[in-house]
Amino acid sequence: MKAAQLTLIPLMIIFLFACKTQTPPEPLIERNEEVREYMDVVGELVDEYCTLVEKVVDKAEALEEKKENGEEASFLDGLDMLGSVATSALKIKRLSDEMEEMEAKHVEFEKELSAADYEEFLEIYGTTVARFYDMAKRLEAAEDKQLN
Repeated sequence: MKAAQLTLIPLMIIFLFACKTQTPPEPLIERNEEVREYMDVVGELVDEYCTLVEKVVDKAEALEEKKENGEEASFLDGLDMLGSVATSALKIKRLSDEMEEMEAKHVEFEKELSAADYEEFLEIYGTTVARFYDMAKRLEAAEDKQLN
């Protein structure tokens, strides 16, 4: 009986170490095609929207600087700003339409995620959306600068 117990101890130790050294699963975004597609579109939409706002803020700041230096904005300045807005607006519209189509899928794949996967999904989503917050702070700072 003691010999059997002594044989089990090394096996238990090997089993415990084997369990602890398992490689973690791939990130959710790599394991789940639907999540990756959804987050790609969300990320692209956030990037394009933030890029649009950043371009407008940069151009507005440049125009404000011209005004402070006694210069006037030219027709080309306005045309440049309009071109930037129009290009980004078209991309945003396309991505918004694509996002709308994916919303039904989004609800479905969320139901299929485990609790850990859902937590990981929310973390990825939160990181992506955090860029909106950073952009909003920059926009607020630009507005405050113009008001003062």
